[in-house]
Amino acid sequence: MALEGFEDRGISELSVIDRNLLQRDQDFFADISGLFLFAIDPDGRQITDISGRDMRDTNRIAELLNEGQIEDIFNRVMKTRLEEQVVENTEYSNLKIAAVAIKAHNNPILCFIVCAVYYEPDGENAVFNIRSIVDESTFFGGIDFLREIYDRIYESTLLVENEKAITERAELSEKAIKDQKKQSEAMSAVVALLDSDESFDDICMEIAGTAGRCAGLSHTLILAPDTEKGTVEVRGKYLAENADPVIERADRAEFLKYAALVGSKPMVVSSRTDIDYDFRLWLGSLGIIGFVSLPVFSARQSGKVSLYIIFADNDPTKIWQREEIRFFGDVTKVLQSIYYRRITKDSLTSSVISLKVILNNVGSYICVKDRQSGEFIFINKRMEEEFEQELKDGTLNRLLASDDDRNDLHTEIEYEKAGRHFDYHRNVIKWVDGRYAVLYSLFDITERKRADRGQALTEKAAAEFAEEASAEPGTDAEKAALLIQEPEKESVREAVKEPEKESVREAVKEPEKESAGEAERAAVKESPKEAYVKDFKDISVEPGVLTEFPLYYQPVIDISKKNKCTGAEALLRWSSKALGFMQAEQFVPNARQSGIIVPIGNHLLKELCSVLKSWNESGHPYFKAYVNIAPEQLLQDNFPFVLSDIITETGVNPRNLVLEFSDVFDMTLLPGLKRALREVKLLGCQVALDDFGTGSFSFNHIKELPLSLVKIGQKFVKNIDSDPYVKSFIRTAGEFLEPLKIKLCVEGIETEEEYLAVSGLKVRNVQGFYFDEPMTREAFENKYLNREEQNEGVNKRF
Repeated sequence: MALEGFEDRGISELSVIDRNLLQRDQDFFADISGLFLFAIDPDGRQITDISGRDMRDTNRIAELLNEGQIEDIFNRVMKTRLEEQVVENTEYSNLKIAAVAIKAHNNPILCFIVCAVYYEPDGENAVFNIRSIVDESTFFGGIDFLREIYDRIYESTLLVENEKAITERAELSEKAIKDQKKQSEAMSAVVALLDSDESFDDICMEIAGTAGRCAGLSHTLILAPDTEKGTVEVRGKYLAENADPVIERADRAEFLKYAALVGSKPMVVSSRTDIDYDFRLWLGSLGIIGFVSLPVFSARQSGKVSLYIIFADNDPTKIWQREEIRFFGDVTKVLQSIYYRRITKDSLTSSVISLKVILNNVGSYICVKDRQSGEFIFINKRMEEEFEQELKDGTLNRLLASDDDRNDLHTEIEYEKAGRHFDYHRNVIKWVDGRYAVLYSLFDITERKRADRGQALTEKAAAEFAEEASAEPGTDAEKAALLIQEPEKESVREAVKEPEKESVREAVKEPEKESAGEAERAAVKESPKEAYVKDFKDISVEPGVLTEFPLYYQPVIDISKKNKCTGAEALLRWSSKALGFMQAEQFVPNARQSGIIVPIGNHLLKELCSVLKSWNESGHPYFKAYVNIAPEQLLQDNFPFVLSDIITETGVNPRNLVLEFSDVFDMTLLPGLKRALREVKLLGCQVALDDFGTGSFSFNHIKELPLSLVKIGQKFVKNIDSDPYVKSFIRTAGEFLEPLKIKLCVEGIETEEEYLAVSGLKVRNVQGFYFDEPMTREAFENKYLNREEQNEGVNKRF
């Protein structure tokens, strides 16, 4: 398969290149690395077919490539001496392209065009449904590896007649070709371990075995000597058949002595190397004639050796070749990179969320103490400011101390001196330098405690009133129910004082104008009031009643992907035993007022994350779930910890979880909202503004918030044909959000005319009954996730 413009004319004049061998090596490299590539000769002719791990993916990538871009980057690396490789973006946000020039003595031999697809589910105009996904390190490591290996192959085998053309080359011996290929295969396998999730010891074992077998060695060892403790830890080893078990026979003290002799420099010893006589005897006692020892350092430019990787052989005539030593050096570089990453990872992963809170100074009081010495390692600014006096006089330790002897602790504490209450977290973590430390997190819950006490007294009084009133039929029972439903409505409070039953009913009637949602709520009030009171009492005291709140799912459609369903919005319903099935607007205001919305929200968020993980692991890795979070839940001091626990417990990919908050918002709480949204983003979740244009937020506010999506509600869509302002507003929103990389979604699409009207207004996502109504999980999965045609982006309506 030749790309258009790059003709496949044969390579009769390219006697220096074995096309079949190049194609086989290229196919093997593509299969190992997950990259896509083909080769072009110096005259711009394609000399190999494009290679990839999967044929369908390969054909699709070939179709997406731009001929003009290929020609441009080819000329940059092959026609000048300024650049040897070029990496560029393409018109698709997650498709990257590179040109790699292979040269011998500064003369171009061929050019590899290499492509990679990154994991980027949120990218604008990204390529989807590609199985061969890699990350940036694999891509850059791959093109570096290609250039270095093929430069070596051709530089060592070509003769140069002049600066512009290659006329002759000496054929590589069959053994040299095999050795190069083996090293290429081995390095591909070793490089692939950069992103491995295996333990470090398992990775060391794989590296030792791969390198040892490739080089035909008798031994490969990865050792961690500790001169202070007098120990030698084996992290990885390879032993050829019939070779002596070196490490089992070696005396630790002797080994440490000679490790100190080697020091932090690479050391090469062959059968002819003149070394200390005792050293040579010791090596002989272990069955080793020659070795190459290369250090692995504890950190970049630290100079402290943590590991030695030793390539050893028992061949009495062993003379190390330069290509072998280069190969060993390449393997060691990969091991060094893996080791450095693991050090960083191990010091952070023990408490990733806590460390993010520390480093970003979010809204809590944070300090870290050395577990052994008890000294403070870190105190954030907020704690320094609020507890300045306690830090000076040393009384802060008394506040942090606890009688509980467990390592980790979560409780509430009262600071009587200041009359304040705190949500107290204590966790043992590994600090960034590797030492064990204790992380203390304090959240001020004083106001919440006061509110809870007031709420408890109110609920108790209301419950007592309801129970007393319910004992007598008629007016008093109805008054009790209405008082609990509408405790803040002045007309209700006044009506309760009236002796006549009719005045109570009149109190809840709205003056003439009544929306559909209000009509539905009024219908609920006509249901048995005693049952309504009982249900809300049960919810407040019995967590099991949370199962009465199921989630329904409505598809979110992506216009840019041929109207494919790319996500689902989770919508709350109440299946009350007493009142039957109800929409959210019929009971959420009461749940928010009573404070029950927080446990309901947390419970359903956990359920949604479990469902989303199931979807993502069932062939839909980019599928998203959208859910609205009530302000009472989002602004809780401990919400980031609750969300983090849910993400950890369910194992969901947080990038696929979109948390929405309403435009109808008390702007006096904006600073707290910004802080909460930043913490949500730190956890990897996405954030959306719902019902934009109906409340308090302006375009200026949007620029200040870490948003991924803005939703415009049904209110605007209904009049889109008759009201030019509506269409202008949606178009303006789309044009404003586009440079901010924020997507626009329009909800409430119910007709084809409405869909067509918004399609050309820079709208990315749409929702509404025109596509589908909310449905149960089972129905949603059967319709949108369990059909093969969904993978191809086919929506039955279109």
